[in-house]
Amino acid sequence: TSFERRFRVVGYEPETLVPLAAASDLVRPLAGSGVAGRRLEQLLFETPAERSTLERVRIFEATHRALRAAGPALVVIDDLQWVDDLSLALFHFLLRAAETDGQSLALIARRLIAVFQSTSSGGSSISAKTRSTIPVTSSSLFAT
Repeated sequence: TSFERRFRVVGYEPETLVPLAAASDLVRPLAGSGVAGRRLEQLLFETPAERSTLERVRIFEATHRALRAAGPALVVIDDLQWVDDLSLALFHFLLRAAETDGQSLALIARRLIAVFQSTSSGGSSISAKTRSTIPVTSSSLFAT
């Protein structure tokens, strides 16, 4: 499968409590493009600031529809440990919806891990290492 659209999403520590902060790099380009994108834009920017649980589901579904309309997509998530909970929920929803619809969608995540090490001199150090996680993909990617 060739991915027509590629998105890079980055989690930032100061934004871990901001809903959909990490997903903004995915939803902004989708908002406003086509019918599904215009619906997403309306939900994100033209509705009252107070959000209900149902409103979140509508945003998730509108994002799925806009992403599906964009064609096969690859989403690379960097610094997964700093991605806010609502963005993680959106990514999970997108994978499940893609699998149901037979959409080609791949999410690949990477997180930075701090490693505590004792030194031979009795001291210690903390270093950061990047650890790649297994790519998370819809099952349709494996179909031949």
